[in-house]
Amino acid sequence: MKKQIFDFNLNFKERTILYFFIGLICVLSDLILFIIFSNYIPILEANFLAYLIASFSSYLINKKFTFKSSNSRLSLRRYLLVSIIGLTTSQLTMSIGIIFINFLNHNILKIISIIFSAFIQYLGNTFFSNIKK
Repeated sequence: MKKQIFDFNLNFKERTILYFFIGLICVLSDLILFIIFSNYIPILEANFLAYLIASFSSYLINKKFTFKSSNSRLSLRRYLLVSIIGLTTSQLTMSIGIIFINFLNHNILKIISIIFSAFIQYLGNTFFSNIKK
C-alpha cells in the first residue's frame, strides 16, 4: 500500500492551488532567467540552465510549503526524475521550434515549452514524486 507523505492538513485542492502559485513564481523565474541568459549563451543552453535553476527552486519551496515531505531523499530522487522528464520535454519543444519549424521568437517558444513541461511536471510531482512506499 502506498502512503502519501505530504501534510494532511492540506487537502488535494489546497495543495493544488499552492503548487500552482509556487509553480507560477518558478515559471516566471525560468522565463526571466531564459531571457537574460539567451542574450549571452546559445538558446538551448539558456533554456537548460534557466530550467534547472527554476526546477531546483520549485523543489525546495514545494517541499517546505506544499508537500512537507518527511522523506526528503526519496522525494528528491523522484522529483529529480520528474524534472529530467520535464527538462527533456522543454528541450525537445525548443529544439523542434528552432530546427524544424524555424520559430524565430525564442521567448514565445520558451513560453510554449514551459506550458508543456509544467503540465508534465505537475502530473509527475502530484502522482509520483510525493508517494512513499
